[in-house]
Amino acid sequence: MKLDNSLNEIESWSAGYTGNDEAVAIKPDNGGGYIVVATTDRSDKGPSVQSKNNILLVKINALGNFTQQRIIGGTAEENAADIEILSDGYLVVATAGTEASGQNGYVWRLSQNIFAAPVYDHSILVESGSNQISFRINAVSRYKTSAFVMAGQTGTGSSARMLVFLTDDEGNLLGGKSVISGGTGSQSVNDIISDDDGNIYAVGKDSYENNSMISLLKFRF
Repeated sequence: MKLDNSLNEIESWSAGYTGNDEAVAIKPDNGGGYIVVATTDRSDKGPSVQSKNNILLVKINALGNFTQQRIIGGTAEENAADIEILSDGYLVVATAGTEASGQNGYVWRLSQNIFAAPVYDHSILVESGSNQISFRINAVSRYKTSAFVMAGQTGTGSSARMLVFLTDDEGNLLGGKSVISGGTGSQSVNDIISDDDGNIYAVGKDSYENNSMISLLKFRF
């Protein structure tokens, strides 16, 4: 949907496939236009390669026309989280797996040609103590010059807590650079940014009993 300065709708469009598609983020694209990352319940490969929910990338030109779209993913349940625009391509992050079977982060590094094979793709595993934790990713942002900060939630229900962690430029977890924060009730981080000094700002939800509040977390590693 395209709006004017008074937030009146100018035009609207739709893209995707038959079934369920849900966009989670839009970013200005390299060279103009925009790129959208979404979750789709469609696969464009055989079930031995790609099944369940997958990740949908959609390119939009400056006029608002959809120009390219591609599905990426594997056989796990994958739900799109966010996308970061790089000088030479894209970093796409998602949550793989379901709460019942354990979840973890997943990252794809793509070139500017979204139809080319990923430069790399792999899981992100976060540990608390000596144990790997189940978590979901909701957001990613560039951190300083050669790293990313990612955020989301670990745990479910009243034991859900805010999770923030750092990865290197390829999306590999940096040792000792993760924080789990929260107390009574359920908390999660929905978006995150950082500044040039390394300060991290995370916003999300803090719920207790029948009430919820907007939560802001600021810290440095």
